[in-house]
Amino acid sequence: MNDYLLGLIYKYQNLGILVDTNVALLYLVGSCEIRLIRETKRTAVYSEKDFEKVSKFIEKFQLKITTPNVLTEISNLLPNRPEIASVLRQFIRGTSENYVASPNLTNSPAFVEFGLADASIFETAKNKYLVFTDDGPLTGYLINMGVDVVQMDSVRAI
Repeated sequence: MNDYLLGLIYKYQNLGILVDTNVALLYLVGSCEIRLIRETKRTAVYSEKDFEKVSKFIEKFQLKITTPNVLTEISNLLPNRPEIASVLRQFIRGTSENYVASPNLTNSPAFVEFGLADASIFETAKNKYLVFTDDGPLTGYLINMGVDVVQMDSVRAI
């Protein structure tokens, strides 16, 4: 693991990590049943090895942060299966949900460029939490705005 990632883990391991939608989908689907990764539309681009690396990375953080907007996206994109609903339920109960009112999010500089869910990530994470995403444009934006972020490709390289 490179020094940059180690530094971010050290800095945020007790503060928290905010996992973006697609990475969370991989984490949840793989946690339910690893073979479902390749069978689920939104996670088929990932591998079992990706899931293992993502799981190990996320588990390094004591606090998992989310927003209602991200949870809604996750819920809407997951297959409707009882076992996946159970994993989602556990995930939700194990996270700290941070709420920013939608009218306030529309004032965020991220809103116009990225929409409501990503604006919620930006507004929640700035000066507080590490963001973990596989969204390249969002990664660049967050870096430019001074928000610490880890891209999926960095975790793949571990």
